[in-house]
Amino acid sequence: MYSDWFGNPTGTPIPNPQRIAGSDRYDTAAAISRSSFDGERRVPVAYVVTGEDFPDALAAGPAAAAQGGPLLLTNPGYVPDPTTAELKRVNPQAIVVVGGPAAVSDAVVAALKTIAPVTRIAGSDRYDTSRMVAQHAFGAATSVYIATGLNYPDALSASAAAGKSKIPVLLVNGANNGADSDTVNYLTSRNVTTVKIVGGPAAVAPGVESGLKARITKVSRLAGETRELTSVIINRDAFPNATTAYLATSISFPDALAGSAAAARAGSPLYVTFPGCVSGELRSELKQRLNVSSLRLLGGPAALNENIARLGGC
Repeated sequence: MYSDWFGNPTGTPIPNPQRIAGSDRYDTAAAISRSSFDGERRVPVAYVVTGEDFPDALAAGPAAAAQGGPLLLTNPGYVPDPTTAELKRVNPQAIVVVGGPAAVSDAVVAALKTIAPVTRIAGSDRYDTSRMVAQHAFGAATSVYIATGLNYPDALSASAAAGKSKIPVLLVNGANNGADSDTVNYLTSRNVTTVKIVGGPAAVAPGVESGLKARITKVSRLAGETRELTSVIINRDAFPNATTAYLATSISFPDALAGSAAAARAGSPLYVTFPGCVSGELRSELKQRLNVSSLRLLGGPAALNENIARLGGC
C-alpha cells in the first residue's frame, strides 16, 4: 500500500512539483501565462475566451500556442482584473476573442480594444467556431485532431499535443451517427490527410469514424476506458520524450484550458487526472516512459490535492 500511494522508495525519484495557481480561475490563468511568458516584453497575440463555459474555448488553446501567445479567461460581462493586468504585462500585438457575444460580450471586446486590436472569431455554433479558429490559425495544416464538442476532457488532453505540432482540434457532435458534411468539407477542401479522433465510441460515435474513413486517407482513434486513460494515450502518441508534464483536474475545464497553451509552448504534455490521485498508467507514463524531472500542477489544492504532487496512486 505504501508503494501504491508514495511510490517505491528504491525506484526513480518523484519529479519536482511546482503548483501554478491563483485565487480563482481567472487569476490562475494569469499565473499560468506569467509562468509561460516570464520576461516577455511583447507577444504576437493573446487569446481570450470565456471562463464560464467550455464549448467555444476548446479550439483556442492550440491556436494560441501555435501563434505564440497565452490563453486568458474572461467573465462574459467584464474583464477580471488579473486578466487585464496580464494582458498589459505581455503587451500583445493583437487579441483574438473566441466566441460570440453570449460567451464574450461586446463590452468585454470594447475593454480589450483599449489594450490591443481585437479580432472576434465566432461561428454559428461551437463546431463552426472550431473550424473558424482552425482556418485562422492553421490554414495549411494537413493533420487534425477530432474531439466531441459535448464535453471537454478529450479536447483539452489533445490541446497541448495539437499546439506543439501546430495542428488544430476540430469539434464534432460526437453523438451523431455519421460525419457531418461541414466537417468533411473542411477536411477535404484543405487536403487534410491525417485525422486522429480522441475519445472512445461513447464520445465520438463509430459512425463519425467510418464517415471520415470514407473520405480521409489516414484516420485513427486514441481512446481509453476513461477520460484520464484517454489523456495518457493521447500524450503517449504525441510526446516521445518530455522533461516536464502539466497536470490538471479532469472534472473541471478552466485550469486545463489555460494550461493547454502553456504546455504546448513548452513542448510538454498536459494530462487530465483525478483531483486526488493518479492512475497507475499515468504514474508509469511520468516516471518510467518519460522519466520527467518536473511537474506543473495547474490550480490550487481544491483542484489537485497534495497527493498529486507525490504522484500518489488511486
